[in-house]
Amino acid sequence: MTVLAAGVIGYKITHKGPPSFRRGGQFAIAGAPNSTTTSGVPTPETTATTAAPPAAVPGSVASSATTGTTARKPGQASSTTATTRAPGATTTTRAASGPGPAPTPASPSNPSSPPAPTGLGKPDLGTYTYTVDGTEQAPFVGARKYPNQMTTVVHAGGGVEADQLIFDITYSENHAEREIVGFRNDGIYFDFEGGSITFGPRTETSQADYDPPILQIPLPLQAGLSRTGVTQAKGADGKMSRTEDTKTTVLGQEAVTIGGATVNAWKVEVQRKFRPGTPDQGFRNRTYWLDPARRIWVKFTEVFHGERRTAGFSFTYDSNLTAVLASFKP
Repeated sequence: MTVLAAGVIGYKITHKGPPSFRRGGQFAIAGAPNSTTTSGVPTPETTATTAAPPAAVPGSVASSATTGTTARKPGQASSTTATTRAPGATTTTRAASGPGPAPTPASPSNPSSPPAPTGLGKPDLGTYTYTVDGTEQAPFVGARKYPNQMTTVVHAGGGVEADQLIFDITYSENHAEREIVGFRNDGIYFDFEGGSITFGPRTETSQADYDPPILQIPLPLQAGLSRTGVTQAKGADGKMSRTEDTKTTVLGQEAVTIGGATVNAWKVEVQRKFRPGTPDQGFRNRTYWLDPARRIWVKFTEVFHGERRTAGFSFTYDSNLTAVLASFKP
């Protein structure tokens, strides 16, 4: 959920329609003729994994519990790299329905051979459809159930870096989100999040750049690996709306059934807590099940609570959901 996490709470009346965000261009809707996705790519069942583009230089990041993390500031070129490798060997798995990563290890007898890449590469472009179970609520309208499916259109777009992709997420005609996701050698990051939510006649669009980006999947994947950080959410004017303390932990591997096939996925927990002293308060806990063969999460859960207090006014928003991949269309 990005809604409210990026500043939603003061609702305003707007005309309904596709949301508009300051980064990533036109919002992509599954099945729309103006979709920006690319066809002709392999399906997740047959795809292989390629190395990710280089990681980029970080902004200020808190010390890691296990190892440091690096990430690019929004708008910073991705050509400069700085990667920290966690101790221990990299472990990868593959889905039962398709091949997984196949890094080439360095050979002791051939020092010039390349080391095993730490990045997973990017997922295939196209529409990922997830089944959804959960609710969202605001105090003046009560709770409402999510529709039983949502779509995530993964595409490239103008104004994003070579190591980024855009995830345009449609839960319903009343709830859409955008994530600009960075795929780097040391992890998968959220560089930008936006959300548009409608309750009755009122719609609010919110968006934030993250400085430094928020780590979602640390690499190399290794059970017990944990990284912490401090991130500032900033608006278009560069002003900070909140500070988040984050902790990302690889819990291990767990079997997930996707389309009748068993995927030995990596389970990763991301905890985000907003610091006191800013109008936006709350927390956001998400757990991913990442399939290295697809290079995308095939399942995730999220519990989110957000609130804003300004001029004596308080508003809260809550969401609790589980999403599981059901299908993919290039």
